[in-house]
Amino acid sequence: MDKKIVLFAGCSFTAMHDSWARQMVDIFPAYKAQVIAKHGAGNDFIARSIVYEIDRQKELGSKVSHVFVMWSGPSRHEILIDQKVFQNLKPWSTELSTYKRQGEWGEQLEKNELEFAWAKSGGAYGKFDFDASEMDIENKMLDNYFDNFYKVHTSDYFNFKSLEDFHYVQMYCKANQITLINLTFRDIIGPIDEVIDYKEYKYLYNLIDWKQWYFHNKFGGLREWNLENTNKWDDGYDNHPDKQAHAEYIEKFIVPNIINTGIFK
Repeated sequence: MDKKIVLFAGCSFTAMHDSWARQMVDIFPAYKAQVIAKHGAGNDFIARSIVYEIDRQKELGSKVSHVFVMWSGPSRHEILIDQKVFQNLKPWSTELSTYKRQGEWGEQLEKNELEFAWAKSGGAYGKFDFDASEMDIENKMLDNYFDNFYKVHTSDYFNFKSLEDFHYVQMYCKANQITLINLTFRDIIGPIDEVIDYKEYKYLYNLIDWKQWYFHNKFGGLREWNLENTNKWDDGYDNHPDKQAHAEYIEKFIVPNIINTGIFK
């Protein structure tokens, strides 16, 4: 069997150039590392990408031993786009993504060779303005869908879905004897924790193994850690930490709080 594999999953805070994950790819010489994060990804997409890639590596004869995941905003949402229905949408625009990968390193081609992709609401996406008149009808259909979706769903629905995503990945990693390291791009758990005693999804909250989660202070994520320690922002990605901030996050948070605990024995 090949070297064990470390996966890094998440949204733009993980996918961006010089992110904490991309700077950590070479930190474990005995392991192979892959960044499977996507810009604008929500927690549904992130969970799917992790399960898909673990299973894909099994088929290649490789073993995923560790998963680092930096969870995103609970309100982000994706819908499955069938290319046979939405024929005029650019298949590899920034608004559309797929977790499907090919090749040993999980490459995703620039040209669409799939019949489906996920339309995302996260980040600056969700407007579907591709500047082509023949796409107006399909763009309007998607705009209407997302507009109504956010009118009928509340924060309770988004919290419920994210907790399901956390539990899904937790159980899948446990079943496959994979070490799971949960991080967040910002404080997404605090608002849930404040109201959880009064919510119907408390049972899901209690199913999460919070010992597998690593926060700054109580529930802070990369954003809170960065603002309190470096405050280095906006590297062209619109209010994201810059390269040095990511490097310091590795050195001063990930290494002492996670790596040095012996998870890579």
